[in-house]
Amino acid sequence: MKTLFVISIFFLSTALYADWDNEQKLTTSDGTENDHFGNSVSIDGDYAVIGAIGDDNNGSGSAYIFHRSETTWIEQDKITASDGTPEDMFGYSVSISGDYAIIGAWQDDDNGDGSGSAYIYFNDGVFIEEEQMNTSVNTIIFDNYPNPFTTSTTIEYELPQPTTVQIIIYNHLGKQIEVIQQSQSAGKQQVVWNAEGLPSGVYYCVFKTDPAHAGQTLKMIKLK
Repeated sequence: MKTLFVISIFFLSTALYADWDNEQKLTTSDGTENDHFGNSVSIDGDYAVIGAIGDDNNGSGSAYIFHRSETTWIEQDKITASDGTPEDMFGYSVSISGDYAIIGAWQDDDNGDGSGSAYIYFNDGVFIEEEQMNTSVNTIIFDNYPNPFTTSTTIEYELPQPTTVQIIIYNHLGKQIEVIQQSQSAGKQQVVWNAEGLPSGVYYCVFKTDPAHAGQTLKMIKLK
């Protein structure tokens, strides 16, 4: 009986390994020498996150989100730390579960040299955004009214200092509809978005003051 048991396990293992096929080799759209893409990986369902500790212009590291569509893995987003500095090792460890991903940066020095940190990101179905755990002087508070709306809506926000603002409108499929960009002074500001002629449905307003980082996202609903 013992011999039969060993043989059955051997054939079961062989059958299992035979079913693992190389579905796809992943690379980045902007990969360069010494990026170390793949130093950490995690997968959950149709999403995968991959660390690249040597990537980004300042050497702080980055991570890439891939989404599986049928049998093809597509690069969905590249994420970097909002406060990254050289040799933070952002992307040294990664994990993803459901709509959340966490990225380790073990050399970050917010609490002292090499004290380390981790960043949590949320997937709202269109964008991957860094979860803000506290409010800083760079925080931009904004909203839109009316919401829902029929033809136009006013987007309101506050700037702590003069800067160039970029407001990008996407539809529910992630297709870019319009880009509004202008330099503005500090204080409360308003932009009116005219959506007349566009179909009803859900739209997303992405608000950026730094093109290199994912901005805040506002969900807007247009009625007929």
